Amino acid sequence: MADPLIASFLVDKNSSSCGFPFCFPGEQPKVVIPPFYPDQARPYISESEAQSLFQRLDEIFHKTGSPFFPLMLIPFIVLTIIIAVSISWVSYIMGFVSGIIIPILFIGCVAIIMILRSKRKREITEVIEQWNRTEGVPKGIYFALGSDNGISPDDFWLGVFPRRIRVGRNSHIVVTTNPLIHLYMNPSTRQEWCRQNGVEFLYPQQQQRNQHQPQLQAYYQQQQQQYFPQQQQYGVPVQPPIYSQNYGQGPSEQQQPPPYQEVTDVKY
Repeated sequence: MADPLIASFLVDKNSSSCGFPFCFPGEQPKVVIPPFYPDQARPYISESEAQSLFQRLDEIFHKTGSPFFPLMLIPFIVLTIIIAVSISWVSYIMGFVSGIIIPILFIGCVAIIMILRSKRKREITEVIEQWNRTEGVPKGIYFALGSDNGISPDDFWLGVFPRRIRVGRNSHIVVTTNPLIHLYMNPSTRQEWCRQNGVEFLYPQQQQRNQHQPQLQAYYQQQQQQYFPQQQQYGVPVQPPIYSQNYGQGPSEQQQPPPYQEVTDVKY
């Protein structure tokens, strides 16, 4: 039996396409905490604990941001400058130098983007695993990266780094997901922790039903007061009206049915 899901937190995957790595990466993904903290998550992890963890993740997202522009334009800018300052008698030398420098710059820019992406994945995973090991697992809860389809680190990073697939000559499609951070509960470990700490053990579904039960009772009482005011006033059920046997029939139709006769002897 799979561990029950407690709550899921969406990661805003929007990021700037323009900026400078290491100093001004622009807007980067961040974990979204709704204006009203989920009630189903409150008995397991407080809002302050969740904000502390998610703030660490947001800092990693920000410092590992690697916008595509203008980083990838640097090789072309350098090439333009070399062409502009070169003169005829050194054109061969400048051409030879640009043939070496430009590829090195291009490879270096691509390497920066790949290194920062790898660093982001590694540090985000390490923070989640560290929190699970020190804070979550002893209490019977843990966070996991995934998407709408459940636990899947690959789907999570596919949402953060969408994949573009070229279709035809002038069109392409984007393959992406909704990156989510799921909070799960391990029933056996949670039950043992609750027993040791004197806390009531509840499954997430049971906990949600208990939260909504007072609201449902209040709603039923409101409806009962609206449609049955006499019952609320006198404290006894209201006797429904009694209709006569011939109610709704015309004068010609007010005839009694034939008397009932019991048949005791049947011959075949």
